[in-house]
Amino acid sequence: MQSTHARKPLPRIPIQAAQPAARGRAAITTGAPRPFRRKSQDMTTDHKPSVLSRVNRVFLIVYYAVTLAALAWCIAQGESYRALQAAAALVLPAVPPALQRIFRLQPIPLFALLFNAFVFCAVTLASALRFYDLVPFYDKILHFFSGVLICAAGFAVYCMMRRRRGLDRSEVALACLFALCFAMASAVAWEIYEYVLSLFGPDPQMVALTGVTDTMLDMILCTIGALVTVFFVRRSLVRGAHGRLSRLTEPDLPGTKAPEEGER
Repeated sequence: MQSTHARKPLPRIPIQAAQPAARGRAAITTGAPRPFRRKSQDMTTDHKPSVLSRVNRVFLIVYYAVTLAALAWCIAQGESYRALQAAAALVLPAVPPALQRIFRLQPIPLFALLFNAFVFCAVTLASALRFYDLVPFYDKILHFFSGVLICAAGFAVYCMMRRRRGLDRSEVALACLFALCFAMASAVAWEIYEYVLSLFGPDPQMVALTGVTDTMLDMILCTIGALVTVFFVRRSLVRGAHGRLSRLTEPDLPGTKAPEEGER
C-alpha cells in the first residue's frame, strides 16, 4: 500500500559561496608540505647584506686604518690641531647610526657610505694629511663634489624618512627640492664648523686673506654640485629609472629584500 503523502525534495545547498574556500583548501593540500619555521628564524637566515652595505664595511676598514695612521703621524709631529682633526674623524662614522636610532629611521647603506666618504676626504685627507696644501685646488674640488655626494645622500634621507619603498612620479619635484636644500644646509653647517675651528687655532676660512670670498665660493661650488646631481637624478626619474633609485635607497634590515622589477 502506497503512502498518500508525497516526499518533499531536499533543498539544494548553494555551492558557489563555498567554492573559494574549497579552492583554497585544494591549493594548500595539493602543495608540498612546508617545514615549520618561526618567523624570527626566516628573518635571520634569509637576510643578506646589500652590496652597498658590504662596500661600506670594506671602506670603513681602509678608513680607520688610514685615519689611525694619520693620527699617529700628527702626534709624532707634535701637531695637536691636526691630531684633533684625525681624532674627530674616528668618531664621525658613528653619527649616521646614532641619528637612525634617535629618530628611529631605517638604516640605508647609501647614506652611510656617502657620509663616510665625504668625512674621509674632508677631514682625514684634507685636514690631517694636509691635502689642502699638497693638492692644488683640492679645497674647491672637494666642495664641488661634496655637493654631489651630499645631494645624493639627501635623496637617500628623503626615501628613508618616507618609511616605504619606491618613489612615485608625483614626488620627483619634492624629492629634488629636498635633496638640494639638504646639500645647501650641509654647506652652511660645514662653514659654521670651520668658523668654530678658527676660534681655537688656524683660519680654515682664510678670512684674514680673502674676507668672506672663500666662504661664499665654497658654498656656491657645493650648490653647483648639488644642482648638477639634481638635474641628472630628475632626468633619470622622469625617464622611468625609479627602480634603480629604489634599489640604492633600499633599507638594509633583516627580513627585507629588494623588490623585483615586476613588483614596482
